[in-house]
Amino acid sequence: MNEILDRLRLDHQRFERILGHLHRQVEAIRNGDTVDLELVREIICCCEDYADVLHHPVEDQMFDLMVARDPDLAPVVDELETDHHALAGQTIRLRQLIEAANGDSLMRREDFVAVCEAYLSLFERHMQREETEIFPHAERLLHEADWHHLGSELLSRNNPLEFAEQQRRQSALAQALAFSADDAPA
Repeated sequence: MNEILDRLRLDHQRFERILGHLHRQVEAIRNGDTVDLELVREIICCCEDYADVLHHPVEDQMFDLMVARDPDLAPVVDELETDHHALAGQTIRLRQLIEAANGDSLMRREDFVAVCEAYLSLFERHMQREETEIFPHAERLLHEADWHHLGSELLSRNNPLEFAEQQRRQSALAQALAFSADDAPA
């Protein structure tokens, strides 16, 4: 296995963990319970700061190399790249909703739940498609020089998910990750 693909898969596992916390917050909203807006804000900021800025652009570069070698992959790659743009837009929308809620703006719970559920559904479906429909082809099609080019920025930048796990700092996200370590995917 290659280090870059391993990192992308590890990122997906970490995203699944934090999205699990977002699912729990959505459920709390649905039940009329207290919602941890700070946790939701940190989840969204993490996705905006890492997934949208580094993880997805590296995947987009990988997709381009793959399509150059196997044009039959173009339809699925086009859909996944469209997902990346949609996820970035939904992440911004969620951050704006959280900021509005923190600013005491009134918002219907159902509206917030609908936006969160659409985001969760797209993100989870998207990762599943990459894992099953793209990553196996990446292993077959890409060469060592390709991986080196793709990985230089991915491996050199700080991953906020990794930082939260390593430091166990006193933030809502780090605390939630610490409590869910036992549920982590194998």
